[in-house]
Amino acid sequence: MIGGVSGFVSAVALQPFDLVKTRVQQDSSLRTLANNNGVVKLSIPKVFHKIWVEEGKLALWKGTGATLARFVLFYLLSPMVVGLAERSDTTAF
Repeated sequence: MIGGVSGFVSAVALQPFDLVKTRVQQDSSLRTLANNNGVVKLSIPKVFHKIWVEEGKLALWKGTGATLARFVLFYLLSPMVVGLAERSDTTAF
């Protein structure tokens, strides 16, 4: 139970950082931004700001559902699987 809660909290708290990382990796237009003086590289805070302004603050949590499903299921199910494996190991020999 506690593992599921920790997976939920970490997924929600870290999702904006994961989204920004993914956007920078996938979208080459986010890596550079043309301005009056030429080309300026975007920093992580600038990418956060760009998403916040252009898509809204809730856009930073896009994809949270999939992340929650992965983390919560992993943290909830892995202790049960380990427990079952430990039980089967002691009876197998």
